[in-house]
Amino acid sequence: MKHVQHVRGKWVARMTVPTELRDVLGMRELVAPLGGDKKEAERKALVVLNRFHAILEQAQEAVAANRPSLSTAAKAHYRAELANDDKGRAVRHPRLQTH
Repeated sequence: MKHVQHVRGKWVARMTVPTELRDVLGMRELVAPLGGDKKEAERKALVVLNRFHAILEQAQEAVAANRPSLSTAAKAHYRAELANDDKGRAVRHPRLQTH
C-alpha cells in the first residue's frame, strides 16, 4: 500500500508535504504510527491517510485564500501605476501639486 512502510519492526504511514504547503504546515512530511501488526496497520492506514489528505486540502485552501485574485492584483497594479505617474508629474511640474 502506497504511503505505508515497515520501519524498524513497526508500520507507519508517511506522506510528503508538497513544497508550496510546507510553510503553512511547518513540516516536510506527515507521519503516523500504525502499530506492529500488518493487518492492523492496513486497517488503520485508510483512516490515517484520509486525515493526511484532509490536512493537505486545508493547507491548500489557506494558501489559495491568501493569493490575490486576478482582478484584485490588476487593480492594485493600476493604483500603483497611477501613484507613480502622479509623483513623476509633481517632480516635473511643481505648480501642479495639490495641497
